[in-house]
Amino acid sequence: MKLENTSCDIEDEEQSAFRLPVLKKLLLHRLVADRLASFLVSLSGIFVVLTICAIVFVITAEIIPLFMPPRVTMAESLAVGGENKAKPSSIVAVGVDDYQEVVYIIRAEGLIEFFSLESGEPLESVRIPGTDLLAHPVHVLGSGPEYFIVLDDGSIFSAVISFTLDYSGGSRAIVPQVDFGQPAKFPDAAGVRPSIAAAGKTENGAVYALPVGDNEIFLLRRMEKKSLLGTPKVTVVERRIELALKSPVTKLLLNRTGDLLFAGSAAGELAVINILSEDPQSAITRTNIGDQSVTLLGLLLADQTLIVGNAAGEIRSFFVKRDYTTGGALLIAHHAFREHRAVPKYFARSERNRSFITADESGLVHLHYGTSCETLLSFSAPSGLAALSLAAKADGILALSGDGRLVRWNLENYHPEATLHTLFGKVWYEGRDRPEYVWQSTGATDEFESKLSLVPLIFGTLKGTCYALLFAVPVAVLGALYVSQFMDPALRSYIKPAVELMAALPSVVIGFLAGLWLAPRVENGILGLFLFPLWFCAAVLIALLFWKWLPRKIVRFLPPGSELAFLMLTVAAGVWFSLYSGVLLEEAVFSGDFLGFLREQAGAIYDQRNSIVVGLAMGFAVIPLIFTITEDCLSAVPRNLVAASLALGATKWQTAARVVLPSASPGIFSAVMIGFGRAVGETMIVLMATGNTPILDWSVFNGFRAMSANIAVELPEAPHGGTLYRVLFLTALLLFVLTFVINMISEVVRQRLRKRYQAA
Repeated sequence: MKLENTSCDIEDEEQSAFRLPVLKKLLLHRLVADRLASFLVSLSGIFVVLTICAIVFVITAEIIPLFMPPRVTMAESLAVGGENKAKPSSIVAVGVDDYQEVVYIIRAEGLIEFFSLESGEPLESVRIPGTDLLAHPVHVLGSGPEYFIVLDDGSIFSAVISFTLDYSGGSRAIVPQVDFGQPAKFPDAAGVRPSIAAAGKTENGAVYALPVGDNEIFLLRRMEKKSLLGTPKVTVVERRIELALKSPVTKLLLNRTGDLLFAGSAAGELAVINILSEDPQSAITRTNIGDQSVTLLGLLLADQTLIVGNAAGEIRSFFVKRDYTTGGALLIAHHAFREHRAVPKYFARSERNRSFITADESGLVHLHYGTSCETLLSFSAPSGLAALSLAAKADGILALSGDGRLVRWNLENYHPEATLHTLFGKVWYEGRDRPEYVWQSTGATDEFESKLSLVPLIFGTLKGTCYALLFAVPVAVLGALYVSQFMDPALRSYIKPAVELMAALPSVVIGFLAGLWLAPRVENGILGLFLFPLWFCAAVLIALLFWKWLPRKIVRFLPPGSELAFLMLTVAAGVWFSLYSGVLLEEAVFSGDFLGFLREQAGAIYDQRNSIVVGLAMGFAVIPLIFTITEDCLSAVPRNLVAASLALGATKWQTAARVVLPSASPGIFSAVMIGFGRAVGETMIVLMATGNTPILDWSVFNGFRAMSANIAVELPEAPHGGTLYRVLFLTALLLFVLTFVINMISEVVRQRLRKRYQAA
């Protein structure tokens, strides 16, 4: 026996000696595999972080130009004038083509001269009709490309300067052209001051205004109408209007539609006259803006904002609001811009946006923007400024000095309408009664003023998310509590996967059903929907009492899950009864029109695609996410805690409410916050189930516009590199930051709750 034991030991030693290298090899392979897996996981995490950083970098790179300050750099400084260079003081207007290659000047002697901006060489010269034998210099009214010429004999007519492109020579050539309109003639009168006349065009002709004496305006309307045979019929209407100002008129200005005349006086008075009114004398509105003489009048694009400069160097803006009771217009004080150090005399506006420039006698030039009420930059032009112009694309400024030298500046001011104030603050827009948060990126005309406030979008995002969570959180959390703590395990194995399968539904399908199927049914049964919580609670209570009173002998023979089936049937009956009772209540109390009652009595306008529809649809999409995480957290609570609670005499409900829920609260909070982030970033449901109206209103009957939906709506129409394009990138960054902050807060709160209940 001893020898046999010895032989067994020898065999065990041999087997151990054989297994040891194999075990070492297996351990080595496992170690390599673990380290390789750890490296790959770490590498994937780093890659994810780098990807997120790259996305943020790309978005930020598109946003930065929004807040770049405008810059002006001198491009050319050359002498122009040709044979007339000896008379530089006679230059009264200057302009340039869209490409800033050909510049023109208008001389008081009656010449329109064109020059190459690159070389300064003359290209063409056009004589203004009727200026061959001038006794006095001509007066030029308006700004390019349409001017009005006033001659010393009282004649006045329009001069439109245009440029065409010619490719016949194999290269692009800019060909200037001047079109002169039919003249009208002022009567000879003593005290006429043509230097401050005003002119404008209407649909049927032209309107001219000339001050006569100190307080009288002579109006001349030249209306042209073609007959059926094509022959024009010209009608000239003359009228005199007494302004009744305290001091002589110093400036006149007509809007481009030729119906409103603005007059400024030497005592700081402003008068607005509707000259097309049947009784213009009664349609005069007077406003006092101080005691300094008005030296500058100008209108911004769309002619709804009047710019006024006075002898004290002040530049102020006024909104022009139509007064339909008197037929005139009102001037509403808007903003005061940066002051000039001398008397402002020159004004030029952009034909693309609300930017404009003003200049004083000392040559100080200010660039302003009307919507943001900001003076963007200031620089000095040559001394003895004779004329000033802003390029058509607002990318260049031209100035003519007293010595006949032309200076051109390149202007980089790509996004003047986007500032922190216009994006996040209340802005007083043209035509509005007060400062407001407004998002309206496009309009029907080129004169539309972009309104890019992000506040309605942020508000809409939070509004939709809150309504969705109000529906989703109670259903998901209570459902998860029931499934994890009370439901039969056999039935739970079917219910939980079924709920998780809801998350696979595409959001576009949910949005489609919500917009086209759910929204009309909610509108028809809105009163029954409001009664649903009452009847739902009653149905649950009835089901509970019935099941409690049911004899135990009968309950014992029922299959597992019978109580759930009975509860669902009772709730379905409660839903039907709530809808039916809503119809009866609407007929009995509101004469069958509850929505009309809301509109007339409460002032609430019901939109078919509103916050209720979005809350139900988006809540349905968020429920599976919150339910799954919550159920996992509740099921992960140690069973010994549950058993200890039950052993101490607590009921199942007391155990679930006072033991399981607090222990799983960190995970439940994380589930709710993850659902919050999911709702914040939802796009298709919000896009299809709401009216996408960017308004600030918590009413459940109104729609809203979320940031994600706004990006989807606006991005296809946003010009690449434009202000709207970059503001949408800013919206995307805000959305990213919002979800990041939500996740960070949820993680911090989750860790604190976890430490608290671990310590307890």
